[in-house]
Amino acid sequence: MQKEIDDYSAVVALEGAPAEQVAKALFNRGVAHGQLDEVQKEIDDYSAVVALEGALAEQVVRALCNRGATHSHQGDVQKAIDDFSAVVALEGVPAEHVAAALYGLGLTFFQMRKMDLAAQSFEQLVGLAGAPSIRKSDAYLTIAEIQCGQGQWEEGFASMAQGVELGASVSPPHIGDIESILALIFDAGLSRGELEKKVSIFSAILGQHSAYGALGESLVHHLGSLTKSDDPPASDQLNRWLAIWEKIADGVPDLIIPMRLFRTGIRYLLSEDRDESVLLDLRFDERELLRQALGLDDGDAKP
Repeated sequence: MQKEIDDYSAVVALEGAPAEQVAKALFNRGVAHGQLDEVQKEIDDYSAVVALEGALAEQVVRALCNRGATHSHQGDVQKAIDDFSAVVALEGVPAEHVAAALYGLGLTFFQMRKMDLAAQSFEQLVGLAGAPSIRKSDAYLTIAEIQCGQGQWEEGFASMAQGVELGASVSPPHIGDIESILALIFDAGLSRGELEKKVSIFSAILGQHSAYGALGESLVHHLGSLTKSDDPPASDQLNRWLAIWEKIADGVPDLIIPMRLFRTGIRYLLSEDRDESVLLDLRFDERELLRQALGLDDGDAKP
């Protein structure tokens, strides 16, 4: 990586180099610094692109988007908002870059728990002509998370359905963060009947688009959140969760292996002192997948 940085630096320092080439080198060097977790150097390079006279408009926009994302990751939310908003306000920006800025803006507001502003950004994105389907899909799923989190389950599932449909339409299919919605269903404190109803709707949306693989992955991965929770779920809640999913998964071939892992993971959570010997019922490869999902140290894992 350092060799790449040195090469980009050589272009930047080259006297008389075209502004377009200098901007490209600065941007790529910024990305490289980011990969090395050299955050300030990364930001400085993106800022240099933005300030560079003669840089192409698209190069400036990409630098603003990346700088905004970096600021957001660093928790410097106002600078992130300023960068993303600057991109959205520019005229003639390709839809894919506007979509990236709107998505970053929405996520930043989401992290700030300003859900109304987050939803507005994501709604603007899904209505943007020419925006990539994957971006729209992810935006719809985040809108669904916001709506479900506010108890607007019908609207949330409708948004989820739009997101899954869009994601399933691309090649290869892209199903984004459905685990967050799954977690909201689990944590909602619903009656048995209401829980079954919402799980059924959730799984049906995914099943309609042959996305049972994503469902199974999220179901297993969610066990890790339960393992790390400071407020572990009660035994009856876990047993009810398992029973409902056993019913949903019955006769679905794509859920056979995920359910085997899920079932064992629930047994592990229910076991006294979380006994890892429960995992020995699985094949070695399946056991390692579950250990990873549960966040268990695999240093002593054996076939």
